[in-house]
Amino acid sequence: MEESSLAAKVTDDALEKSFNFAVQFHLDPKKGQSNRTTGQTRGLGGVIDSFLRGKVIELAIVDILKKINPNKDYHLDFKVHDADDTDPDVIKITEGNSKRDPKLFIEIKNTSEVDRWIGLHEEQFETIKKNKIVGSDLSKIFIIYASIKNSLQSNDKSDDLLGIYMKSKLNTAQFEKFSNVSDLYVEIISAISADELFNEGTHFEKGYYFYETNVFRQVDLKYRDRKNVNKVDVIGNSLPKFQYDKKYPYPEKFGNLNFRGKVEAFKKRNEKSNRMYIYCITDVKVSNNIIGEFELKKGSLYEYMPKTVGRNPVLNRNNVWIAKRNIHSAIKKSPAQRIQEIANSI
Repeated sequence: MEESSLAAKVTDDALEKSFNFAVQFHLDPKKGQSNRTTGQTRGLGGVIDSFLRGKVIELAIVDILKKINPNKDYHLDFKVHDADDTDPDVIKITEGNSKRDPKLFIEIKNTSEVDRWIGLHEEQFETIKKNKIVGSDLSKIFIIYASIKNSLQSNDKSDDLLGIYMKSKLNTAQFEKFSNVSDLYVEIISAISADELFNEGTHFEKGYYFYETNVFRQVDLKYRDRKNVNKVDVIGNSLPKFQYDKKYPYPEKFGNLNFRGKVEAFKKRNEKSNRMYIYCITDVKVSNNIIGEFELKKGSLYEYMPKTVGRNPVLNRNNVWIAKRNIHSAIKKSPAQRIQEIANSI
């Protein structure tokens, strides 16, 4: 791991503390055994999966804040009690010889490489606003997004935190393929204020669909020349509003995908599926307010995929989201500047 103001090593102590919290939560008789999202019953393993990553990330964020501003101590909540979404993740600040409430509401969230969107459920948004730290000032709410990464390899099954914890404790052959704690670090990806999210984000209502944001995939030129692929008209400087799946409509919330350059469009038609391909006669830049910009190369063919994600893409909550790939167009400050601001102002 390269030294960075936005990164901190995962430590044995952090993993141990997070594991112990999950066990205490599971054993607490006041805590139910059902997952709040799915309603399914979960055992100790499910509870550990729910809490381990999040708590490890929270501890690393505190280390990062401490590195930026060593004059403060930033306290997390590791007590099992009746917490709810009105509680911030950083619950107290020690500055000088006194301990006080934080001046900012901090929500810390894990984000993975495959996440398409970041944001909040509208219900959670409204609940956070009830906290006394916030009042009516959304600029006092900050959501910090971070990922656990491996300094030696890309994340895969060997980076499972429970497996890594068991390896550190048992040191047996069955766990030897898991990574070492020393290989892991947490990196802050972005930090957004609630007023930025509310003003720059898109509202996705319950019953709408969860859509892909990476809508272009380079493919072999041979796909353009197949028998059931036909050229279609491209009118003006907007790509066709192509319905990828017969079950789900084009994502109208995206609006137009406008482009600069010269393209040709080809559509594959058969009973099972529709596919559309974009051939770039020149270098092409595609722009969209919601999902951002795409640089397409001259002489290349791309599958165009404004599609839904997952087996059941129907949203079961109201959401305010920003496309992760377009997040820095909505945030006015760099992650480093924003974390500095948080460390100093909280």
